[in-house]
Amino acid sequence: MTIDFDTTLFNDLIYIGYNDILGELDSVLGTNGVITWSVDVSDGIDTTINSEIRTLRVEGKYAALSINKNNVIPSEYALHQNYPNPFNPITRIEYDIPKQTFVKIEIYNLLGTKITTLLNEEMIAGRHAITWNAVDRNGRKIPSGIYFYHIRTNDFTKTNKMLLLK
Repeated sequence: MTIDFDTTLFNDLIYIGYNDILGELDSVLGTNGVITWSVDVSDGIDTTINSEIRTLRVEGKYAALSINKNNVIPSEYALHQNYPNPFNPITRIEYDIPKQTFVKIEIYNLLGTKITTLLNEEMIAGRHAITWNAVDRNGRKIPSGIYFYHIRTNDFTKTNKMLLLK
């Protein structure tokens, strides 16, 4: 079975949850699977084709996809420090969700003006990550400076600071 994903400009994260993998294995009555992918990049004018195929082998349908069994589902909410920080032009924001809930992640400037919304949807429990490429909601590059990233769920709210240097 093959499933293709085609991302668009500024969409640099595809999330495939463990439950999705189990669902696919169930659909073919299998207990093992192989996920392969490659990454091609385009700015709408030029395209870079990557011939390197990456592989993730899933063996044992009910085995947790983690080295540490205690950390499969976090026990509490967390918003981690972005990395790298300072950053230019892309940074990664990780956050922990102990149960399925609605999650909203927004970026604000030093004056408190909302720059963009990175995430605004229901998320399953687990550790998640999202990247930000230092553009506003209209796709325009933003200037160097201090920015805040804010997470809000039904039970948790937190804000952290980050620095964009160009």
